Amino acid sequence: MASLIKSQIGYKETLKRAYQNFRKSPKDRLAKVSYIKTKLELLESDWKTVTNNHNRILENFDSTIEEEYLNVYEELEDTYLNYKLSLLDVLPNSDNVMDNPCMNNQSCKGESNLRLPKISIPVFSGNYSDWQTFKDLFESLIHNNTS
Repeated sequence: MASLIKSQIGYKETLKRAYQNFRKSPKDRLAKVSYIKTKLELLESDWKTVTNNHNRILENFDSTIEEEYLNVYEELEDTYLNYKLSLLDVLPNSDNVMDNPCMNNQSCKGESNLRLPKISIPVFSGNYSDWQTFKDLFESLIHNNTS
């Protein structure tokens, strides 16, 4: 139990230091999506370990360490959240970056940044005889379109 708590304290210091260093990063480095993405991956990996340790500590919780440990975990969680939000804030289109296959090192061959005109999709009338036409149109324009 004591070794898990020491590990959590170590992670608290590591995350604090990483967050402080990130905030001092030069602007040209912050403009690189790959840099931010790598930082996010490292942060999530560390947070997964912290969460696993936390769950193990809670399973064997001793009331004598309750207050001290909970303060450590609270600081850890605050640092994690602030760091992650800061990372996401500097990403272009941060709402979509983690879902974008090109940002997740998947193949993006043949895709371009071309803006196409909006496609208006008709609303399904509810008529059974119109269903197959509507379904085919929807699947070809939306559902099966990877870009």
